[in-house]
Amino acid sequence: MRTVRRTGARRTALLLTLMVGLAGIVLPSPAEAAGSRPDFHAPWNCGESRSYSHHDAEVTQALDFIGAPGGDLGSPVLASAAGTVVSAGVNGGYGNEVVVSHGGGWSSRVAHLSVINVSVGQQVEAGQILGLVGSTGNSTGPHLHYEQLADGVQAPIVLDGTALEYRPTPTTHVGRNCPIQRFAFVNAAGQVFAKDGSHSPWPGALNGGGASKVVLSGQWIGILDGTNFWAKSGINGAWKLMAQGAGTRDIAIDGDRFAVVNAAGQVLVKDGADSPWSTPINGGGATKVVLDSGWIGILQGGNFLAKFDIFGTWKVLTGGNDVIDIAIDGNRFGFVNGAGQVFVKDGADSPWPNALNGGGATRIELQSSWIAILQGGNFLAKFDIFGTWKTLADGGQVTDITLGANGWFGFIGSGDFYAKQGADNPWLGMAGGGQVRDITLET
Repeated sequence: MRTVRRTGARRTALLLTLMVGLAGIVLPSPAEAAGSRPDFHAPWNCGESRSYSHHDAEVTQALDFIGAPGGDLGSPVLASAAGTVVSAGVNGGYGNEVVVSHGGGWSSRVAHLSVINVSVGQQVEAGQILGLVGSTGNSTGPHLHYEQLADGVQAPIVLDGTALEYRPTPTTHVGRNCPIQRFAFVNAAGQVFAKDGSHSPWPGALNGGGASKVVLSGQWIGILDGTNFWAKSGINGAWKLMAQGAGTRDIAIDGDRFAVVNAAGQVLVKDGADSPWSTPINGGGATKVVLDSGWIGILQGGNFLAKFDIFGTWKVLTGGNDVIDIAIDGNRFGFVNGAGQVFVKDGADSPWPNALNGGGATRIELQSSWIAILQGGNFLAKFDIFGTWKTLADGGQVTDITLGANGWFGFIGSGDFYAKQGADNPWLGMAGGGQVRDITLET
């Protein structure tokens, strides 16, 4: 809040706060919380800077953010972490406020909004718009009032991994909530776990068991659970049964496009989670489907076929009944043949260059110019077709690999999940116990 009346004890509290402030940063006492602090991000658009200052003794841990001289009336106010809306409306001096519960005793409050875009009970994801910057309630000009609360008590504010300062003079913070940073794995019991933030704790399992595969795209989480395809929007979303039937072979998601391979190897695709499935787009025999940037690729009878869009025409990218794995990233295509040789090309109609390795590979992944392969139980990657191979993990114990945007790598080694950002950085232990069976990440 920007302006409040203070008398008696409140005036004394303000004086003490300012006295400490003259000596340096006002250091708030730590709050007791029921669980670990969520991975809070700045509640405004990625890369934007906001000046902030601490004004009030009444709301001791609040900060006021302003995006430009004179305020940034009408700018979007985003959820700083995933959760459930528990308050959305007028609340006294706060004016139009939204409070989101993030679990574990943690919640966040945004106030003085000009517009509220969510309702009580609604589940929101990090970065989802809650409302617009305003000057409602006890406010002298457009700004964003923000709080983090632990067990209902205002706590020191941490955004994007940075503890913000509490000074009466303005300081700045740049939002670093650019990409989704979501990690997921399936354990030996078929339970699926997902979390946002590489250093955040894993929430409880998202299902009861029986899953064999998990895929991530945007906010979507999809799993092959038994022989059924389930998907949900965000960790806190509700599961939707996308497809069911004995013998489902594979699933894929790209943005708002979904694909499934049924027991007969027929591939069905749809745009929109609630829309009907297309008729089969092939005659059967497929074992794998991949989706990326409008392209649909299938591994069928040892051949790599691809088409652009649901109604496009199939192109046989490589035949010979010898293909064992395929990948697509944008307009880049890759496959592994029966000898474990890896081939990659740019453009569906261009010729395949020579093999990139001598053989022995079983998996290929493509992402943001990176080419990664699982070869002889080792994880190798190179940047671009003409780059040099780097051995990211060796020892013959690697059983699965995955790539994400922004230079993220992940692998399963001896049943444990490891990930890192940057090919030359050390690995982070994501999940151990030797029980990890499938992994993916979306960054």
